[in-house]
Amino acid sequence: MTSTYPMFADLAGKNVLVTGASSGIGAAAAVAFARNGATVALHFNGNSQAETLARQIRDEGGAAVASQSMIDGGRSGAIINVSSIAARSGGGSGTTLYSATKGFISTATRGWAKELAKHGIRVNAVSPGVIATPLHDRHTPEKAMEAMRASIPMQRVGTPDECAGTFLYLASAQASGYVTGQVIEVNGGMR
Repeated sequence: MTSTYPMFADLAGKNVLVTGASSGIGAAAAVAFARNGATVALHFNGNSQAETLARQIRDEGGAAVASQSMIDGGRSGAIINVSSIAARSGGGSGTTLYSATKGFISTATRGWAKELAKHGIRVNAVSPGVIATPLHDRHTPEKAMEAMRASIPMQRVGTPDECAGTFLYLASAQASGYVTGQVIEVNGGMR
């Protein structure tokens, strides 16, 4: 696979599990890892697009296979959770439970980082702001999306590919080997 991102050489040959990898941000992250030489295991919840994505990765010369538990596999690795700006802001009307679960992810990321550090495992999270994903296509009315766009200092909605670089950075021990317990927001400047 040809890389469209800066090469993170230490990711080549690594096993990466991407949860929610069948579409949106998860799919973009899976492709980005494969393009940087990682073997990618795709996790999905009933979405047949995951197998299509795995086939695409293999067709482009990448590797998409299952991989084993980190603690037993060599006392090293990186867990990257996906939170949301809603964890900090409380989200919009009708999204309280979603926001609360993302708040859990942010808190659990910090706790798991402390628990797993002794095993050489770093735990961080990416916290996207408003990103153009199939979820928004299905559930966010156009007027609401426009209001959110207007509240973003960069005056635009982000793309899944714009999140992928943060996943690569956090996975790379070369680039972020001393980073753990962090929730990194990718949000165009939203506060």
